[in-house]
Amino acid sequence: MNNPLPNPGLEQISGHMIDPVMTWPPPMIRLDSNENALGSSPHTIDVASYSSFEFERYIANQHRFLVPAIAKRFSLEPDRVAIGCGSDDLLARLVRCYLNRGNHMLRSQNSYLKTPRYALSAGGIPISVKDHEFTAVVDNFLAQDLTNVNIIYLANPDNPSGTMLPYEEIQRLHRNIPTRILLVLDCAYEEYIDEGFFERLRGMVEQNPNVVFTRTFSKVYGLAGARIGWSYSSQEVQKIIHKASLTFPLSSASLRMALVALEDQKHVQWVINHNRVMRSKFTARFTKMGLKVYPSQANFLLLEFPKKDKTAANAELYLRKKGVWVRRFASENYASSLRMTLGLESHLHLAAKYLQDFLLQDS
Repeated sequence: MNNPLPNPGLEQISGHMIDPVMTWPPPMIRLDSNENALGSSPHTIDVASYSSFEFERYIANQHRFLVPAIAKRFSLEPDRVAIGCGSDDLLARLVRCYLNRGNHMLRSQNSYLKTPRYALSAGGIPISVKDHEFTAVVDNFLAQDLTNVNIIYLANPDNPSGTMLPYEEIQRLHRNIPTRILLVLDCAYEEYIDEGFFERLRGMVEQNPNVVFTRTFSKVYGLAGARIGWSYSSQEVQKIIHKASLTFPLSSASLRMALVALEDQKHVQWVINHNRVMRSKFTARFTKMGLKVYPSQANFLLLEFPKKDKTAANAELYLRKKGVWVRRFASENYASSLRMTLGLESHLHLAAKYLQDFLLQDS
């Protein structure tokens, strides 16, 4: 008897993170998932409590409430904005809608490690393009055979490296690819960039129908658990994304929290300033320990352990026993690296102290 068969691409999907078994008591310090250590605006907590009285209700036509608020905050054209259950939802929709079965999606070799799943789930083929020091290389993209390419995906700043391409390089990539290829820019960490290029990126989208970027409330707004994302594209792409949406992509609490979070820009700036200070301070501290720290423009650092007798795997285990969790990845290219979220200064101080102890202990 024949059984239902899944899309064959799903058989190629494997885990991209190494998740240790949760122990009790839970870890004291979580520096593993790039969450906002300062939390969300206090006002969002208030509105979330209020929303608990209407959890039995759907909120219909959610885009009619949130899209105008996003457009107003970022000076966007509302009919180019789509919303979703986190930016991951929007990225997955874009791939389902624009990556034809058997066609290719290009992504940088060590970029956001979840994106190949989207292509494989849609019946497409993810192609990894060689990078340099975990940073995308435009010339390597342009050297590819683009005949069967439907989508080029770039995370900028990237994850898990934190590295990024300047706007001029993204512009050069776009200028040299066919207009039938959709250029998807994942900008989850855009607020953390020292010198943002949002205005120029917005202009690129408004001038070119084959460019789309995604953003999220999960990082600087501190609403990771609420799962809220948005995208900006041509009106045509926006309509397609909207067609592929769930009926009610956001919970009633998430919708209300997003609306309130957009208004509290004082909190957002506080988070940004804190992150810049921590990024500079602990990049210097970890470098002084002899670790290689990749230049980050996000809210995390990628640390490489160059000594063979002091491995990333053993460092993670040592930290975990001390109650500190960081992120290790299944990809062989990240075997010697750990990613650490830029959390509270006291938490980072402890993590750095424990790492120093690990590096100095006898093998």
